[in-house]
Amino acid sequence: MTVLGSKDLLRVKFSGLAADYDRETVVNLYQPIVGYTAMAIYFSLWSLSSTNKYSDCITHEQLFGRMQMAPGRFVESRKLLEATGLLKTYVKTSDVTKKYSYVLYAPKSPKEFFDNTLLYGMLIKCLGVEEVDSIKSKYIDNTVDENGEEISEKFTDVFKPSYDDPAFMYVAGKHEKTVGRNVAKIKNCFDYEVFFKEIAFKSDIDEKNLSSKEMQEIERISLLNGTKEKDAANIIANIYDSSLPKGKRVDFTKLAQAFQESSNYNFISETKKERKSANLVTEDSGLASKINLMESISPKDFLSVLQNGTVPARSDLKLIDDLSKNFKLENCVINALVDFVLASNNNILSRLYTEKIAASLAREGIVTTIDAMNYLKKVSKKQRSSSATKVAKTTVVSEKPIVVNTIKKSVDDEDDVSWTQLIDEISTEDNADGKA
Repeated sequence: MTVLGSKDLLRVKFSGLAADYDRETVVNLYQPIVGYTAMAIYFSLWSLSSTNKYSDCITHEQLFGRMQMAPGRFVESRKLLEATGLLKTYVKTSDVTKKYSYVLYAPKSPKEFFDNTLLYGMLIKCLGVEEVDSIKSKYIDNTVDENGEEISEKFTDVFKPSYDDPAFMYVAGKHEKTVGRNVAKIKNCFDYEVFFKEIAFKSDIDEKNLSSKEMQEIERISLLNGTKEKDAANIIANIYDSSLPKGKRVDFTKLAQAFQESSNYNFISETKKERKSANLVTEDSGLASKINLMESISPKDFLSVLQNGTVPARSDLKLIDDLSKNFKLENCVINALVDFVLASNNNILSRLYTEKIAASLAREGIVTTIDAMNYLKKVSKKQRSSSATKVAKTTVVSEKPIVVNTIKKSVDDEDDVSWTQLIDEISTEDNADGKA
């Protein structure tokens, strides 16, 4: 961890070109996600920068004085800009001082923004669907094409360029990098740079050989199964068929099966040593560690944890894949759902039961672990209420002796109770923090 000192130097540059309309895009689409403090930092650094050329160095103390901002708040808000692709930070450390280089990037265009699941989803999380739809409507083109058939001429038909001409030969030999509009990639769990570097080493496949849709599906299946980028590259190199058209060169049925069969055995063996019971939820388990585990590992590895570190059955892995593909559930939500079903259904992962609840989670638009657990708490209450009603109805007046089935306290009941207690703890903490 690098500690920022007020005497540390900084310099700024803007990577590529930016236009005035970028300011409006940043305010409308990014500010609800990062907040006004981060926006103040972004625009202040913008005012210090020049295109593709670092500014003169100043100290952070000077910047803090101009912005009337504390160092801690600056660092926390800077992280938000870095996470959303508006800023990259570099540091050089010497015996005397540290020099920070801040590189600003233009925001994504509205189309790129709304095509990005992470940014679009986070904007909805911050503002709600209705407000985001209102903002998005400003960028939707509703014009009807009444122009008729296009008859415009092509460049080559009009100018008839000869590529043997010295002018074109000169251009072909020039490789200088000119200034353009640069948009930084958002870093997420799947590192594309590592993936393409590895797959290029393993085969002759490069970035251009795989379509964006193929890469999105590769990323989804990798994160779902906890498959590392290098392992994913190795598997794809073996099933890639270059003879097929672009976009159809990866057999995703084979890919999903290969990812499901690949296991993180070190993780499983370590988990097995630490496991004390078949279900992760116990009265001794801490809320923070529980949620952190759901949010930090893949559904395949999470299911392995729930069954004492053993490799999950192929049918269970197929169900998990369907929850991700058909219901578009986040991995952390899938983890919460799987844990709930096992705890409340005698450790049986029933497809019909799981998919029924998954459909409800999808309709509710739930994307976080806590929201999923709170919703599943309501499901659990309805189940207990329904069971109590059924038991009451079995008590019928009769001349013969009546045998009434009593509900015995079992291990599964304890799991269900502890799961409910965990959610009650979440609800209590949410209310204490002033969360809705």
